[in-house]
Amino acid sequence: MQILPLTMTSLPMPAYLSEPVLAALASAEKEQFLLHAFRSFAAAAASLEHSYGLLRTEVERLHRELETSHTDLERSLEENRGMRQHRGHVLEGLPCGVLVVAAGGEISRVNPEAVRLLGLNEISPSPAAGTWISSLRREVRELLERARAQAGDQEL
Repeated sequence: MQILPLTMTSLPMPAYLSEPVLAALASAEKEQFLLHAFRSFAAAAASLEHSYGLLRTEVERLHRELETSHTDLERSLEENRGMRQHRGHVLEGLPCGVLVVAAGGEISRVNPEAVRLLGLNEISPSPAAGTWISSLRREVRELLERARAQAGDQEL
């Protein structure tokens, strides 16, 4: 590292000082400058180290929070799967026909009794979601439209 001579000084320099005295003053001033620079560097390094420690602590906290959230989400998804499976078993065992139709007319759920009552097995060997209400017999479509038009519970 090269140290450049300082030409500025905070002390007035009388013209009658000898060369060795001037060199000693310049050397002391350089030493003070370097000492100040080193202290500034050390303070900056300490501040950076402190900030890094805070950041690391925050990252660890967020990581734990994310793990907890992930665990809770997995548990919730498993509960939802179980409820869907249970709902599917209940739907399959109902003695009445259940047909769920999306707004666009696609059948999204159908239980075995609805397949039997509506003759859906005539449309497809294994009727399921993806069948369109428009593919049903005219009488069945009219019946479903009448049910949709009426409010409340009905038996048709």
